[in-house]
Amino acid sequence: MFSTLFTFVPLYAVSVSLQDYSAFYICFAVAVIATRLGVQHLTQAFRAETVATVASLMNVGSALIIAVYPSTFTFGISGILIGLGFGVIFPALTIYVIQRISPAIKGTGLSILTASGDVGNALGAAILGIVAEYFGFRWVFALSALVVLICTRYFYVTLTGKAAADDLNTTKQP
Repeated sequence: MFSTLFTFVPLYAVSVSLQDYSAFYICFAVAVIATRLGVQHLTQAFRAETVATVASLMNVGSALIIAVYPSTFTFGISGILIGLGFGVIFPALTIYVIQRISPAIKGTGLSILTASGDVGNALGAAILGIVAEYFGFRWVFALSALVVLICTRYFYVTLTGKAAADDLNTTKQP
């Protein structure tokens, strides 16, 4: 999602005759810095997977808002949402991995997390470039929001199901 927004925001803005799309980048920068300052408190107050899920939904909202209502104002709102989401999601996922993985393979787990993000960014921008060519930029943002929403749902259901199973197993033990 991140690479999609950063790659296609200027092109989309120009395609809908918005000459000033800098609001997106300014709002993103402020939001991501502000969020990174408080992410530790969020993950202490709430479970890391819950924080990551909410952050992912902010990213979905960011893409949807400019897909549906492209304007300078909504590009600013989108920048805030993706800044908040992006500022929280990677640290929250990092904390999740660190809390749940064996100390012997923490480096491997964190490497997989980082590589997955990098591969997703590269493939997302490349694949959605084809979507932009055939269907337009509005569909790029709508489709990326849909894919992230589906993946977020899978992430949440998988983790809450695993947590419920773990809770059930610990209550059965003497």
